[in-house]
Amino acid sequence: MTVRDYFEQIREIDTRIKIKQEQILHLKEIATRATSVIEACRVSGTYKRSKMANAVEEMVDIERTIERDIERLKRLYNEISGVIVKIDNESYRQVLTLRYLCNKKWEDIAENMHFDPRSVYRIHSKALEEAKRLMGKKIA
Repeated sequence: MTVRDYFEQIREIDTRIKIKQEQILHLKEIATRATSVIEACRVSGTYKRSKMANAVEEMVDIERTIERDIERLKRLYNEISGVIVKIDNESYRQVLTLRYLCNKKWEDIAENMHFDPRSVYRIHSKALEEAKRLMGKKIA
């Protein structure tokens, strides 16, 4: 895994959490539209669960995975911010922080730093090399 891949994990986990939160909102809509009772009903010798009960169960499962993702995101965020803070060059720190910890787009980073995008890409490459040096054997 490269340093960039390692840092990108924050963005990937954050995106995954947002998608799961959207799923929960959709399931809540389904559950509130459902008119049947949460309890299982006995129908012809089998139990049939209501749409609301199914939606609630799925929401609980998704919420559990969100909690695990959030814990992983916090650990990774702390690890990566710990590396970034050790970098001496302010521009390197700023690019890495904005890109990976603040989830900013390249154009927004360039505008924020008052640089053209190509300069930001160059700074980013150098910043990743510095992060790799600081992380040592932990990253390839």
